[in-house]
Amino acid sequence: MGIEADGAGSGTTGDRAESGLVADAPHGSDAIEFYDSRLFFASYSAGMTMVAIPCALVSGWGPILAVIFGGHALWSLRRLLDRRPRLEVSAAGIRDENLWYSPGMIRWEEIRDIRRTRFGLIEVELRDEGAFWDRLSPLRQLPRVKLALFGFGPALITPWGLEGSTREVVGRLQEGLEQHLLESVRSEHALLLEGNAPSK
Repeated sequence: MGIEADGAGSGTTGDRAESGLVADAPHGSDAIEFYDSRLFFASYSAGMTMVAIPCALVSGWGPILAVIFGGHALWSLRRLLDRRPRLEVSAAGIRDENLWYSPGMIRWEEIRDIRRTRFGLIEVELRDEGAFWDRLSPLRQLPRVKLALFGFGPALITPWGLEGSTREVVGRLQEGLEQHLLESVRSEHALLLEGNAPSK
């Protein structure tokens, strides 16, 4: 369903299940990557082109609308041809580069919870929203001001246009966070055992 590991297709990441999910967990040697949906962006580009062409033939606002819809068509075509991963789940955390205002890297240590919310969005609850906000550029802060009016926090993942369903994306993100918390507990337990070990 579009969730691939690094080097997918090269035969170096092992077999995938029929559902398209990577067999390795997020904290394995490879990250799990979500790519753009070819069907979504091909359809979007074709639709915008079909709207832009007749607009260009109409006087008045027609050429302006043609430029707007044509710009959307070119943007979606560029996304269709650019096969870089847009969302990545790794041992370090979540790297979100799906949209121009996406936050980039969010480390597991910064995350308190991950949940699906309204409009098919994924909200990442942070331990320190202020620190996260401060590292965003002013340009990336602007959309979050509007989203805050709807009750959303600053770390919001938009899975629209990605291969795989929102449920799959949320499941992988939650799995990664759970594994990080489990490893943290194991590390703390190992340190306690080491500290309580009798000295020779």
